[in-house]
Amino acid sequence: MLSLSILCRPPDGVTSSCIHAPAGHFECSCPIATTGADNAIVGTRCSTKRLVFIGWWLLMRVCAIVLSVAAGAYGIWVVHGKRWLLRLPVRLLSLLLVLLGASDAIFVWAFPNPNSYSAPIYSPNRKMAVRVHEYDASGFGGADTSAELFWAHGLKSKSVFFGEYRSVDAAHVRWKSDSELEVSYRGTAFSCTSAFNVSVRCISQ
Repeated sequence: MLSLSILCRPPDGVTSSCIHAPAGHFECSCPIATTGADNAIVGTRCSTKRLVFIGWWLLMRVCAIVLSVAAGAYGIWVVHGKRWLLRLPVRLLSLLLVLLGASDAIFVWAFPNPNSYSAPIYSPNRKMAVRVHEYDASGFGGADTSAELFWAHGLKSKSVFFGEYRSVDAAHVRWKSDSELEVSYRGTAFSCTSAFNVSVRCISQ
């Protein structure tokens, strides 16, 4: 999935919290307060800058489906007119590739995407953003929650927090500065790591 987050510029001295709405719409609200009670930054100054967030999981899945179907179709076509000793095994293998790709496409279409992301939480300089990622495969697998740090206009990302399902939400992820990030979590945290020259501190609630 590919989504864009666009920010609006408020008057001087006023910071903003921007929300990515569905269906390509963008909403921005600009509260006056810039820091919380503990001086953590809870808003960012807005600009017309755009960040691109790419759902690599879905993109790779779609590419695998297209490649499987295309390779199978090509295999069936390329052995046309060849001797049956060559044509039969190649076509059977090619048909299997087509069926695998088609069944995977049906699975992706029929079942909901187990991945969901929060609205981006921008650093004060707007060069990086954090999104809370929830993975819930229901009866097909496990469930967990992570915080992903995005950099390079959203094209690079790394998980800086990984914990049990719903152990953290966007309201408890705060930028202390451009190089300091604080994550408050509930339950069990499996990993907490720094990335992209950002020091990440994970605190149990």
